[in-house]
Amino acid sequence: MFFMGGSPLILTAQKVEEIKKLYQDPAKFSTDIANITGVKHRTVKKALCYLHKKGLPYIPRIGKHKTFVNTELELFSENEYRREREKIYGLFDDGRAKKIIGGGDMHCPFHDEKAVRKSIEEGGDIYVVGADTLDCYSISHFRKDKIIRLQDEIVDGLYLLDLISKKFKYVVVLEGNHEKRLIKILHNRFEDKPDLIKRFEQSAHLLSDMGKVFKNVHVINNFWCKIGQTIFAHPDWYSVVPGKTVLNTYEYMIKDGQEFDCIVNFHTHRLAKMCSWRKLLIEAPALSHRMDYTRDGKKFKGEWAKGFAIINQDKQGRTDYGKTELRFLGWG
Repeated sequence: MFFMGGSPLILTAQKVEEIKKLYQDPAKFSTDIANITGVKHRTVKKALCYLHKKGLPYIPRIGKHKTFVNTELELFSENEYRREREKIYGLFDDGRAKKIIGGGDMHCPFHDEKAVRKSIEEGGDIYVVGADTLDCYSISHFRKDKIIRLQDEIVDGLYLLDLISKKFKYVVVLEGNHEKRLIKILHNRFEDKPDLIKRFEQSAHLLSDMGKVFKNVHVINNFWCKIGQTIFAHPDWYSVVPGKTVLNTYEYMIKDGQEFDCIVNFHTHRLAKMCSWRKLLIEAPALSHRMDYTRDGKKFKGEWAKGFAIINQDKQGRTDYGKTELRFLGWG
């Protein structure tokens, strides 16, 4: 008998080793492993989750997709994003109820440390940092009247990640439009030199290097991930109409064939909570002070809410609508 996070996993050492060996074949899915070993599919999934936590490398499955998927990473970057998302999903697919804190848009060095600490004090099992951890002020196209070094933003970001990682067992960090600024500059300046872009692009993903400092921080170089049946997203699209941005994200996920019961959408710095087609849709507030450039002319945003989201899931990963809420901490 093995124990996974305190829960007994009733399998012999030989059976666990057999599952581990079969998993090495990327053409064998968890359902195949269950049929071969005679172990229940749910137990196989728990065993694989246990093995991943013990250091078993994640190996993407190939060959039985519902649609034809090209697995050549050199040609399709989306495959790498998909693998990152599947790894995160598998990490938390453990049959346990969860409390997740969704706090994003910290925009270091404009972060509101008191608000961040409030979100940490709420406590939970997982903290999802909903992107725009850094503002990347020095390389933005907005007007600038201050000298803010990118290195100083990174120091602030590391400080906040350190605070969060000490209080939460798991931390998941998304990449937002502000972190993508450096990548966009790289592509714009060297658009005719793809080899050079390839050489330096990984270094342009600033959050990846920051995440390596902490053992329990998982960084995704993409704008969304899924934990249980909840999707956390920080898309590039934006609407001045409250609730419209998350509705656009909902449409995107439906068209992409995703299955979910809730979306937590960062990026808008607003408060919005509604249901559409029995899905819970949320626009989460920010954990930062309002920046000067957001008050300029057409860039003016009438609302700037501070706060975070609290998501509760049952053992099957389903979102508890009654216990999922937005915590308002004031206006920006």
